Amino acid sequence: MITTFISLLLFFERALADLGDNVQAVISKDNAWLEIKHDPSLLDHRPPPPDDSYLSSDSVIFVSLASLHDWRCGRTLHDFFAKAEHPERIIAGVVTQNKPSTKDCIDVMCSLFQGNTKDDKPDPNLPCPHKDQVRIIRLSHSEARGPNVARALAQTMMEDIPPNSYCLTVDAHSFGMEKWDSEILKEWGSADNEMAVLTTYVGTPSLVGKNVAGRKEVPHLCQGAFDGEFPRNIRATAAHWLKKPILAPLWGAGLSFSKCHAEINSPYDPHLKQIWTGEEYGRGARFWTRGYDLYTPTRPIIAHDYDPIDDQKGWTHDRKELKSSTVRLKSILRYPDGRKDENYLSELGKYDLGMERDLSDYAHFCGVDTQKQIVYHDYCIDYEWVPWNWREEVLNSYRKLTWKNDEPMHEPYLSRIERYDEGAYDFPGVKKEKEEIARIQTPNIKKVMAKPLQKASEQSDEEIIPILSMPPNSGRILIGPIPWIIFFIILCSGFTIVIAHHAKKGRRERKKD
Repeated sequence: MITTFISLLLFFERALADLGDNVQAVISKDNAWLEIKHDPSLLDHRPPPPDDSYLSSDSVIFVSLASLHDWRCGRTLHDFFAKAEHPERIIAGVVTQNKPSTKDCIDVMCSLFQGNTKDDKPDPNLPCPHKDQVRIIRLSHSEARGPNVARALAQTMMEDIPPNSYCLTVDAHSFGMEKWDSEILKEWGSADNEMAVLTTYVGTPSLVGKNVAGRKEVPHLCQGAFDGEFPRNIRATAAHWLKKPILAPLWGAGLSFSKCHAEINSPYDPHLKQIWTGEEYGRGARFWTRGYDLYTPTRPIIAHDYDPIDDQKGWTHDRKELKSSTVRLKSILRYPDGRKDENYLSELGKYDLGMERDLSDYAHFCGVDTQKQIVYHDYCIDYEWVPWNWREEVLNSYRKLTWKNDEPMHEPYLSRIERYDEGAYDFPGVKKEKEEIARIQTPNIKKVMAKPLQKASEQSDEEIIPILSMPPNSGRILIGPIPWIIFFIILCSGFTIVIAHHAKKGRRERKKD
């Protein structure tokens, strides 16, 4: 009886430990789950609240794509337009850097919309839905100089994007969930911060919109290290049961979603030619010191195709350019051997760090210090918001900002921007007749989904799919007070059963006597 009771207690202890797992947490030091308790929006001095534009179906989303001889660029455009709840509000700025053999991004998109494959040429006599919402700069692969230059050029196509719009940067081989546009806006709004930047290393298409591991697990960027001269993100670890986006210390290029004023205030630096390692840390530091906060989303809304294609770093390498860019990035990140003269630093302008928060504070926040070139910690913690003195009038001025092509390095490329809307897209915001909406969306054209996503979309939204990562003590350290109360009740009940059993046994023995 006692053995059975102990076994029962052990069973309930394990079950209750799993119940305790229904708490938002991240994998931290020693591969253990750490509960996330800090919510910046509950502070007295809190981040600036957002306006309600994320609730509007008229809010424009500018999607930035930089593609290096990758045919999947067209598949990404097709996927994003086909799955958007309000595709008329999506504008894409695309930079392709193709070899002669690479399939054209627009051709692939149009071919898929016309019900054909990526290998077919689109029929010029058939409509190509949403083509008028794409702007593109076509470079040859020999003109490529690395991701910073390409992504900076994509931003040049934002010039007529309305103020207070939203900007999404993804890789050219991405996918979205159904109604991704509305879902990512709601996700941004739930961060409750006008200066929020949603960012992480996104998962594969099979994870989109799913309950990963049965605990709503998502990738979380919090581990950095030096790789050569500059810091890099080591990998994404895991977070689960997030009630709302949580603070993250590092920025990832595969997903960045924010108000466009973040990209206007802290744009990609076209002077950082040849830079690969250091791109992400540099962007994160610049955002953060300008008052922007990085957040991990609560669920997989965007996905990434991780199947490799040939020569993905195959741009034209130039050691002289790399040397100059290295000095520039070191100066921005205040390396001891970076340039310190005031004239040089002042000329960095909008590409420099911000003044709202200090770089040394960011170093302690994210764990990687470029000034001292040391790592304070390389594991996740419960990050606490670092205050800055925001003012409502400044935020309102941010909401009125629009992009201006005032960078001299961009000048030779502006004439190479190709548009299919005759230079003036009819942005949403004004009520349109149903016939015009139908013209924009062209529902008579078959929307052909990528085959892997067709299969995924047939699955239930609550389907449990394989875990991303789980520490060996998972489910055994986050036991809240309620489970322990239940455990105490069960324990008392167990002792009552044991006492009653012994009393009954004693009565039977007395009767025998």
